[in-house]
Amino acid sequence: MQIYLRVLGRDLPPSLKMLIEQHFRFAVYPYRSAIDSVDVQLSKDNDDPSDSRVHCRARVHLRSGRSLTIGRRDNRVETAVNRVAKRIFHLLRCRNERRRTARPQCTA
Repeated sequence: MQIYLRVLGRDLPPSLKMLIEQHFRFAVYPYRSAIDSVDVQLSKDNDDPSDSRVHCRARVHLRSGRSLTIGRRDNRVETAVNRVAKRIFHLLRCRNERRRTARPQCTA
């Protein structure tokens, strides 16, 4: 499983890049066998030039061929990244629970 980070329109210190990778690695770790890769993109929100919000978007590519995409805008990079990583964790957990309970039980 690979995590790819792409930053558009700003420079991030290496320590912040490492923190972002850790957030996403921690969020998907329990479900790593079902995941091919995670693409994370950070960009400055260009809707309003006076606005300093950051847009964090993550796409999780599953081995089944599907993908999950979550995005968040916030004034702080750390907050946007944290919220997106938490949301991905919860989506993967719900998906896993649904798959587990959807399997037919053997009654014999």
